Amino acid sequence: MKRLIVMPVLALALMLTAPMPAWAQAPAEESAQDALLPITGAMAAVTARFDGQIVAAELQPGRPEDMTDIVYAFRLLTARGDILALRVDAMSGQILEVDGRGLVDARRRQN
Repeated sequence: MKRLIVMPVLALALMLTAPMPAWAQAPAEESAQDALLPITGAMAAVTARFDGQIVAAELQPGRPEDMTDIVYAFRLLTARGDILALRVDAMSGQILEVDGRGLVDARRRQN
């Protein structure tokens, strides 16, 4: 009697753990999270262009003028004590917008 119960349970367990055939799976689509640039990469882009220390970072949805779906928003404390607000494309790492007092002084020279 026990054997009659164990066999169907075992068969069901094997069916549930078996991989699904390829035709039964949805097409693999890269999600937005998989394509995101790591925040350390975006921080490196900011600190390469501007002298200062990042004091805040946030992942935000892109605005229409950003022309991207998702951005990193940073606050950078400059050596003179000013705060810069920066928006960086979370996919490419391109700096989209910089705003704040002391912007010109905080820029690193490009060689």
